[in-house]
Amino acid sequence: MTTSKSKCSGDDEDSGVFELMQNQDSPEISGLPSTYQVTESATLRLDCSSHTTQGNPQATTYTWSHGGSSVSRGHVLTRSSISRSQGGAYTCTARNTVGSDSASVNVDVRYSPEISGLPSTYQVNESATLRLDCSSYTTQGNPKATTYTWSHRGSFVGRGAVLTRSSISRSQGGEYTCTVRNTAGSDSASVIVDVQCNPATTNYTWSYGQSVFSTEEVLQIDDVNRTEGGQYTCTVSNLVGSESASVSVDVQYAPLTSGFPSTYRVTESSSLRIDCSNYTTAGNPPSTSYMWTYGGSTVSTGAVLARRNISPDQGGQYTCIASNTLTPYVGTPRQGIATAQINVDVHQTLKTSVFLSQA
Repeated sequence: MTTSKSKCSGDDEDSGVFELMQNQDSPEISGLPSTYQVTESATLRLDCSSHTTQGNPQATTYTWSHGGSSVSRGHVLTRSSISRSQGGAYTCTARNTVGSDSASVNVDVRYSPEISGLPSTYQVNESATLRLDCSSYTTQGNPKATTYTWSHRGSFVGRGAVLTRSSISRSQGGEYTCTVRNTAGSDSASVIVDVQCNPATTNYTWSYGQSVFSTEEVLQIDDVNRTEGGQYTCTVSNLVGSESASVSVDVQYAPLTSGFPSTYRVTESSSLRIDCSNYTTAGNPPSTSYMWTYGGSTVSTGAVLARRNISPDQGGQYTCIASNTLTPYVGTPRQGIATAQINVDVHQTLKTSVFLSQA
């Protein structure tokens, strides 16, 4: 450091001033690391004063710059929740009235790799080779050194970016998860492997009894009747093989009344007995309930209509109602109903009166 000597009286005084000026110097920065690693989203804190030797005078100011712009005043540089874009060279400048010194540190922001674009579903034909390359969907992190693992339904199945399954079977379908990792962290993504059983050559056959009923994928019977109930078998086949399964079609229907006499004659004061079940064919399900009505009112809740000592005013039209409960697979339960009417004709007996006269 060079200074000029002022001309003042007295050699001793001049010597003291010169010595004071000779002892002044600027601060010096040493030992600031060339690289400082920090994980993304963490807090960066660098204290320049910890690496600074104070000058004379000791009063020191600090500034930090990044990319040529001043980013902080003070000896501590702080970056809360630092991002990867905030990495790079930061320069600390320490200054006093005599001079300054600067030093730079490279802030290396570490972050994990990321997987994006891995398809949610991947189709492959049975017996073909499955090949999925996770690295094709990975954005490298920092550091770039990356490891890959694959798991299937929660169990480890392989290391490396590429998942390979030679001659894949349908049991090997399902969810596969790729996990990519570096020292900063990891990311995962899953894909559903859909093993196709040669769908282009799949055939369907529905059989009923010993006959082929349909070759469509869906069995549909319009206006189905009771004679078409029974067991139907679906057989699906392709070039690899075939498999069959059966379903029982239960056609439900209401009971049927037939053969009821239109008129039933009975003599006054005798007993009337008509059994509706004798004229009813059970439906499906066969459980049948009966009810008799007369003049709009219920007169019996069983199959048999009985009237003892019947009178003429009890004649007329009676209605038998036979019913069961239909419970289809689709829809709500309802009543299956059959009715029959019969006219009860009560014949009156002749009454004879005897008159006695006095002779």
